[in-house]
Formats: sequence, C-alpha cells, structure tokens
Amino acid sequence: MCKVFIYLECYSFMAKMDLIAQGTVEYLVIIAVVVVVSLVTVNMTVNIVEQNSGASEESAKIAWKMASPFAIIDWKMDSSGLLTVTLKNNYDKIVYFNYMNIGLDQNNSSFSLPVGQTRNVVINMGDTYSSGQRYSYKKPDIIIDYNTIYIPNSRQYAPTDLTGKVS
Repeated sequence: MCKVFIYLECYSFMAKMDLIAQGTVEYLVIIAVVVVVSLVTVNMTVNIVEQNSGASEESAKIAWKMASPFAIIDWKMDSSGLLTVTLKNNYDKIVYFNYMNIGLDQNNSSFSLPVGQTRNVVINMGDTYSSGQRYSYKKPDIIIDYNTIYIPNSRQYAPTDLTGKVS
C-alpha cells in the first residue's frame, strides 16, 4: 500500500510539472507571435514613412517662394551636378548676397540684389547624376549669408528641403 501511494504522489507531481511546462511554452509562443507581428508592423510603417519623407518638389517651391529676404523661385540640377538656383529679393530694401552653402558645396559670388529682382546662382555639387534621378538637399544643410544696409553677415536658413529631378 505504501508503494502505491508514493507512485500516485509522484505521478500527480509529474502531471503538475507537465501542465506548468505546457503553460510556459504556450506563453513563450504567444510572446514570440506578438514580437514578430510588432516587428512586421514597425518595418512596414518605417518603409511607408521613408517613401513619403521629405518635402515634395511642389510644396518646397511654395515654401521657398515665400522665404525672405531671399526667395528661391526655381531650381534645377543638370547631369553634371550643377545646381542652378534662381534667387529673388523678397525684402523691402537692397540685399547683398555673400554666399550660399548647400552641405559642403558653396557659391561665394557676392552681388547686390534690388527689391523684387532675380538672379541665378550656380553651385557645383561635385557629383554626376543621370537624367530623371531624384535629388534632395536637407533643410539644415542650406544656408544663405547676406548683408543689409543695417545688419552685416546675416544668415537665412532654409524653410524646407531642396528636392527635384535631374534635367
């Protein structure tokens, strides 16, 4: 009788351990499924955001046309990497252009620009592109240095990115 009791007690203990192990495995499987679904969701969201990131060329042109003192009313890049920017003086006085930086590239041909007048500025971006290729220069990398009759060495920071397609 003693042996039967020990056997039943051992069997009962092993059955409890099997149930605990099964519950643990089920819990881990549920966590694994949740992690995989979360990773797939995050990956899809990041891909969608990357595809739509940056300003579109149309919205960038609108933002730049309203900038002051210099508006950029048009820009285009050719396949040799020359970026031609058309500046317009949106200020109520003459503005003296010193230079324009886009990243590490610069145009430093100084000139004065009367109220409402435009002038093309060409910057060699140092790269070659194929026709139709998209380009984008980020907002923090674009700086225009200028003088007014009241304030020397002023800086204008970009309202948005410069984006477009190579012509």
